[in-house]
Amino acid sequence: MELEILRKAAGLTQKQLAELAGVDDSAISLVETGKRDIGAMSYYSVVRIGRALVPGMPIERTFPVPSAAAPDVSAIAASEMPRTT
Repeated sequence: MELEILRKAAGLTQKQLAELAGVDDSAISLVETGKRDIGAMSYYSVVRIGRALVPGMPIERTFPVPSAAAPDVSAIAASEMPRTT
């Protein structure tokens, strides 16, 4: 549900968000309807979704993740991250 709120606040459709984040649009739909937990997605997919929703904002402010569990992706451009869902 939170993803839907953030997506709509950004003025994006599910398809647009999926394209910007490089994930399958069905993944966005599944998370928004509660049929899939966003935690089941790869960390890189979550980072890419966060960056698509709020460009330039540190990912930790969009989707808080314990620092010990998260790899450092600050120097990786979104286009360099592997496409996963």
